[in-house]
Amino acid sequence: MPKKFKFTFYNIIMVAFLLYGMGLFIFGGYQVGNLMVLTIGMVLAFFYFCEIRNINNKFVNFLKIAVIVGILITLSLIIFIAFSYGVPVSDKKEDAVIVLGCGLNGSEVSDTLRERLNSCIEYSKENPDAVIVVSGGQGFTEEVTEAYAMKKYLADNGVPEKKILEEPSSSSTYENFVNSKKILDNYFKNKNPNYKTAFITNRFHCYRAYNLSKNAGINTSCFYAPDEWKSAVPSYLRESLAVIKLWVLGI
Repeated sequence: MPKKFKFTFYNIIMVAFLLYGMGLFIFGGYQVGNLMVLTIGMVLAFFYFCEIRNINNKFVNFLKIAVIVGILITLSLIIFIAFSYGVPVSDKKEDAVIVLGCGLNGSEVSDTLRERLNSCIEYSKENPDAVIVVSGGQGFTEEVTEAYAMKKYLADNGVPEKKILEEPSSSSTYENFVNSKKILDNYFKNKNPNYKTAFITNRFHCYRAYNLSKNAGINTSCFYAPDEWKSAVPSYLRESLAVIKLWVLGI
């Protein structure tokens, strides 16, 4: 006879991931991090179903071990990413700052991107001489380029437009840096060829972004933007996969 549902720690976590994952899909779209959250909830629900139906075989046991190992690896990566080991911190004296794009809702900046832009405004107040590169192309569901929306947001919040350079072609973090470097090399070629650069992104993204900047040939540092709390879990889950890709492929 099937067991009745009990409010155990496991069951609460299972339900939380299922509801959270479904909410992310409804309000945040079909993104990798959102899918990972929902998948975790579904896997936990599968194990719960096996328990109440007294299903216990080699496949289920193997899957449990694989999931436990995967969770431990992912948690280790998330801790590593959260502390951003080896990433130099901006001294707010750079000649230029690159704001990395992060998706739009139509033509409006996403919550995560808004955190980056607000940090850029803070940085610009402390270092008003730095030129700003807003970097990001136009995604499939986006009505304008990320660079255009980012420049508009900064200008609407008091940043002089003449300080803002648009990089509207990139579709990845690596391309953000490659394309921004071309813009800055051209901007500074007759002024300061040894210019210093910082980039602005959320904490979950800093480790990978810094290493990609090095691969793109930019000597840079990070000015941290806060993680947007509603999307922190899917962001760190997605980033753990992206860091593995960085270590394996270098991009």
